[in-house]
Amino acid sequence: MPSTTCVAPFVDPATIPACGLLEESVDLVASELAEVGADEWAPWFQADAYRGKWEIFGLFHRGEHPMLAHLHEVLRRDRCPRTRAMLSRIPGLITAAFSALEPGTHVYAHADDTPIPSLRIHLPIVVDPGAKLRVEQVMCGWERGRCLCFETFRVHEAVHEGRARRVLLLLEIERSRSQEPVLPAPPR
Repeated sequence: MPSTTCVAPFVDPATIPACGLLEESVDLVASELAEVGADEWAPWFQADAYRGKWEIFGLFHRGEHPMLAHLHEVLRRDRCPRTRAMLSRIPGLITAAFSALEPGTHVYAHADDTPIPSLRIHLPIVVDPGAKLRVEQVMCGWERGRCLCFETFRVHEAVHEGRARRVLLLLEIERSRSQEPVLPAPPR
C-alpha cells in the first residue's frame, strides 16, 4: 500500500496555512458533501484526460473555465454555503471543487500548464486504500482529513484500483500566496 506520509516532491502541508484550516474543517465539509445529490455532479470536462468515471462538483473558480455553467448552477442553488464560506478565507484561491473517482478510473499522467504558478491541495473526505496519487516518482495514498499538496507543474496521475468511490476537496492556490495566513472567520 502506498504511504500516506508523503515526501518530496509533495509539499509538506504543515508549511501551508490553508491546510490547517481545511483539516480542521473536514467534518463540516463532509456534512455538506453528504447533501450533494448524485445528479448534481458533472463529468470532468476533458474526457481524453482519463478513463473511467471522474466527476466534479464545483464550488469556486476565479476567471474563465469550461465548467462555469455548472458552477453558476451550484451558486444559484446556494449549495455547500459553509464550505464556500470557509474557502473564502484562503488567500490566493484559484479553484475549488469536490472531485470523485469511481473504482477503475485512471487520470492519466500529466503536468498542468497554468498561467499562475500554483499549488494543488487535496483534502480527502471519502477514501479507499486502492486509490492512489503519483507525483513525479512518488506514490502516495489518501487519508481522510489529511491534506496532500504538490505543485501543479509536476507530472501527476491518479489511479483507483479499489472498490469504493474516492471523494476529495480539490483546491488550487497561487504558489506565491500559499504561505500566507488564512483570513479570519467573518463575525457571526
